[in-house]
Amino acid sequence: MTEERDTTTDLSERTRDAIAQCCAERVASRIWERDPSLWPGDAHEWLDWLEAPRPPRTMLAQLDAVAAGARAHDDVLLLGMGGSSLCPEVLAESFGRQAGFPRLRILDSSVPADVLQRTATVDPARTLVIVASKSGTTLETDVARRHFTELLPPAADGTLPMIAITDPDTALSTLAADQRYRHVALGQPGIGGRFSALSIFGLLPAAAMGLDVPRLLASAQAMAARCKADTADNPGLALGVAMASAAAAGRNKLTLVCSQPIATLGAWVEQLVAESTGKDGKGIVPVDLEPLGAAGQYGDDRLFVHVRLTGDDSVDDGLSALAQAGHPVITLDVEDSHGLGGEFFRFQFATAVAGHLMKLNPFDQPDVEAAKRAARRMMEQQADAQPQQRRVGDIEDVALWVAANTQPTSTADAATTLRDAVDDLPPGGYIALQAYVQRSQQTHAALARMRDRLRTHSMRATTYGFGPRFLHSTGQLHKGGPDSVLCLQITADDPQPLAIPGKDFDFGALARAQAAGDFEVLAERGRRVLRLHVPSDDAASLDALDATLERVLARS
Repeated sequence: MTEERDTTTDLSERTRDAIAQCCAERVASRIWERDPSLWPGDAHEWLDWLEAPRPPRTMLAQLDAVAAGARAHDDVLLLGMGGSSLCPEVLAESFGRQAGFPRLRILDSSVPADVLQRTATVDPARTLVIVASKSGTTLETDVARRHFTELLPPAADGTLPMIAITDPDTALSTLAADQRYRHVALGQPGIGGRFSALSIFGLLPAAAMGLDVPRLLASAQAMAARCKADTADNPGLALGVAMASAAAAGRNKLTLVCSQPIATLGAWVEQLVAESTGKDGKGIVPVDLEPLGAAGQYGDDRLFVHVRLTGDDSVDDGLSALAQAGHPVITLDVEDSHGLGGEFFRFQFATAVAGHLMKLNPFDQPDVEAAKRAARRMMEQQADAQPQQRRVGDIEDVALWVAANTQPTSTADAATTLRDAVDDLPPGGYIALQAYVQRSQQTHAALARMRDRLRTHSMRATTYGFGPRFLHSTGQLHKGGPDSVLCLQITADDPQPLAIPGKDFDFGALARAQAAGDFEVLAERGRRVLRLHVPSDDAASLDALDATLERVLARS
C-alpha cells in the first residue's frame, strides 16, 4: 500500500477537487440561501452577517451621530471581550488616531495591572466609554464597567458619557437606560459575536474614532459580491476549501503572516477560526504572531496565509523559501487598510465553508461555558485553594503545578516534568502559552522569545494568548478541538489589590478564578496542562521564566 504524499502538489490537487465539488453542489449559493442542511444544529439561524455590509440607513445615521459626539473627547475607551473587542482593536491599531477625533483604546482584561494601566492612560473628564457585550452579561466587561462608571463625571444634563452596544432586551440595555447612558446601540440577534465585525459592534467604534465607514463597507460589499458565485474564483469559497483541505491532509496549523500595519488582523482571524472550528475533536489551529522561521523549523502540519498590503515585500523572500521547501503558502493582497472590510467578510465566508466541509457547526461554542461555570464556582467559594492541581516543585523561582489526577513519578522533579511535557508531544501537537499577566510590549516580546525557543526545540507550532481574553478566543479550541495541545498556563502574584465596586471580590481574585477554572476544565477533558507560577506579572518575571526554560530544554 502506497502512502499518500503530503506535498504542495497533493494539497493543490485535493483543494482543486474540493472546490469543483463545492461548485457542483452549489455550496456558495446555498450559504446565501441559508440552507439548513449545510451544517449540523441551528447554524442557519446565525447568518445575518451575510447582509451586514449593507446596513440600514438608520444605522448609518446613528453612526454619524456617534462620530459627531465623539469629537468632544480625547479618548474612546471600549470595554469588551472577544468579538466585541477584537475588530475594534484591529481598526485602532491599523489606522491610528484620526485628525480631529479621539484615540480608540481597548480594555479586554480582568488582570489588575491591565485595568490600572488603562485607567492611568485616560482622563475620565475627557473620555467616552463604550460598553460592548452581545449577551449584556459578559463578566469581564461588567466589572470593568463598574470600575469606570465610578470615575466618569456626568454631563451637565445628567447623562453619563457612555454608550452601550448590546442585543435587544439584555440586562445591559436596561441598565444603560436606567443610568442614562448617552446612547444605546442594539445589535442583531442573528449575528454571532465573532461574526460581528461588520455589524454595529465593529462599525460604531470605527465611527467614534473617525474612520471612513462607507469606505470600509464598500470594501466588504465588493468582497461579498465576489463570494456569491459557485466558481473557483470565489475568494471566500477558495480560502475556506483550502483551509479545510489542508486540515484534512494534516496541515491544520493555519499560520497567519500579516503585513505589519494590519498585524492585529491575525488576532481577529484567530478567534474566528479557533472558536468556529475547534469542537467535536476537530479544529483548525490558527497560529498568530509566531516569528517567521526557516523551513527546517517547521513540521509538515502548516498552511501559511500571507495577508499582504500592496507594496509590502518584507517577508516575501522568507515565504518563497518556505514554498520552495514544500510548505503551502496562500497570499491575499489587500490594497490598503480600508480593505480590512473585505478581509473581514472573506474570512467569515471562508470559515462558514470550512465548517461545512468539516461537518461541524461553525456558529456555536459548546465548550466555552464550561470554564465560565468553573470560574464562577471558585469565585463563590472565595478561596485560592486549587484542589484540581498538584504542586510538583520549583524550578528556580518558578513553581510548577500539574493536574491533580496526573500520576506522580517519584524520579520526576519539576524541571524533568516540564521538559518531558514538551518532548513528549505527539506528531502534529502544538504548544499554547496562556499568560495571566500584564499585557504590554515587553511581555509580548518575552512571550515571543519563549515561542521561538519552544518551536526551535520541539519543531511544533506555538500559540500564545493573554488571559482572560483568550478564553473568548482560542479557549474553545483548547478544550473542544484536537487532543494535541500542551497548555502552559502562566500565572503570577498580583502587584496590588484592586476592588470591584459592588462586588465582594477584587480583580485579582477574578483573574485567579478564571485561570483556575480553565485549568480545571482542561484537566477534566484530559488535555496536557501545566501551570508555571512566577513571582510577579511583569516583563522581568517573564524574562526570567524564558531563561529558566532555556536551561530546562538544554538538558534534553
